[in-house]
Amino acid sequence: MRFNDSLIYGDKSKYYQALCFEDNNIEANEGYKKLGANPKLRVFPRYYDLFLVSAIYGFIIRSYTEVHDRNKSDNRVRIPQSVFTNNNQRFEALIRSISFIHLSERGFDKPFEKVIDDEYSKVTDTNRDSLRQEIIEGYADAGVEHVYKSILEDVEDEEDVMSNIIDFVESFKELEIKELNSLDDIVDVLG
Repeated sequence: MRFNDSLIYGDKSKYYQALCFEDNNIEANEGYKKLGANPKLRVFPRYYDLFLVSAIYGFIIRSYTEVHDRNKSDNRVRIPQSVFTNNNQRFEALIRSISFIHLSERGFDKPFEKVIDDEYSKVTDTNRDSLRQEIIEGYADAGVEHVYKSILEDVEDEEDVMSNIIDFVESFKELEIKELNSLDDIVDVLG
């Protein structure tokens, strides 16, 4: 699977900057300062890690942002294509599963490849991957604000952050983790 660079704009980019170690020049960023974020309270090592957590969380709570509703502004963060390529084995099944479920929940009862055919007049691997990227970015865009509020909103020190992380992880206890042997198992866990 091949993704392009993923660009996160506006307030969503501020959440990435506040939660991730990746941006070394963050203290100079005005948007970051407006959040009142403390560099000692960053949680995720890379934007990519927060992207995946946000996408999963957005999917679980069924919160999705359509492409045309995403705020484009000058303030942005970028997840390079190379990061997706280098981590392809780690996330491909997740992306494919979420895309399949997303499309099937929107009334597509055809096989996935046929859904892709309907979405694009000329089907190529690039078109399939573009649709998958659009879907996963929609969940990540919607989920990042929830992740930020769950972990960093109204914290004063590292102890508050740790407590919030524990509460955030505890909120996932309701999910039954089991061995995944088939697409039905994946659908059961994700949906």
